[in-house]
Amino acid sequence: MVTTAGGASLNAQFSPDGKRVAYSSSESGDQEIYVQSFPRPDERVKVSNNGGNFVRWRRDGKELFYRATDGRLMAAPVRDSGHGLEFDTPAALGVTVSLVGGRFYSYDVAADGRILALVPERSEEAPLTVLVNWQAGLKK
Repeated sequence: MVTTAGGASLNAQFSPDGKRVAYSSSESGDQEIYVQSFPRPDERVKVSNNGGNFVRWRRDGKELFYRATDGRLMAAPVRDSGHGLEFDTPAALGVTVSLVGGRFYSYDVAADGRILALVPERSEEAPLTVLVNWQAGLKK
């Protein structure tokens, strides 16, 4: 975590080309997603519109994903206008992702944009399965 004068900045992720960094910051009073040029902070854009955290870049840099404060997974298409990056309005992907200990990512994005996510079970009585010694099953 990096603390700035404007608030706490969390979960920074470098863009695939290394020229920008996406992060969440509470400087506005709510946790929001920002993208800033790197290493010089010349350009800065607010991406989220209703809060967010746990930001990730698609590996080709064409989309930015984050978890909205209500748990929905959001995606904002990205394009290079020649004068910097432009972000479309974030859209909900129809998936709600769990919080894992409040500090860990509960989803990842493949190079082609497919998403692997921990999705909350709808029932409070959902079983928990713990796999131990799973490597032994691979040796057969």
